[in-house]
Amino acid sequence: MHILRFTPEAAQLVNLIPTDVGWPLGHIVSNFVDYDHLVEDVNEVLINLVPKDTEVQTPNGSWHLLRIRPYRTLENSIMGAVITLIDITKMRQMKEILKDSDSIRRLALVVHDSNDAITLQDLEGQIIAWNPMAEDIYGWSEA
Repeated sequence: MHILRFTPEAAQLVNLIPTDVGWPLGHIVSNFVDYDHLVEDVNEVLINLVPKDTEVQTPNGSWHLLRIRPYRTLENSIMGAVITLIDITKMRQMKEILKDSDSIRRLALVVHDSNDAITLQDLEGQIIAWNPMAEDIYGWSEA
């Protein structure tokens, strides 16, 4: 459980410096928000040989997929773990946009299928849109 190698990008995310090579992983303090069990997760992967994926956030708001995999040699023996960080900030943002979009779509379905006349008006009181029940009740098409 000692650090053997790391990339410059990993150094920025986990607060690593060149002299950290050889140090125990437990002596490293990461920059991740609400994630302080890296050592425990690496131990779990090494014991169970089951890969682990966790989404972690940095203080600047970026998100990363932290992947822990057992490191297997050509002789198929476990010699440690490989920790990979993948930037998923854009993917998380898109998930939020899609979630919001899905909520708006559901609300639009409720309005569309309502048994009440529902109109959307601008600040001057002009009708911008209305649902099919408003067409039935008032006798005018939305157009």
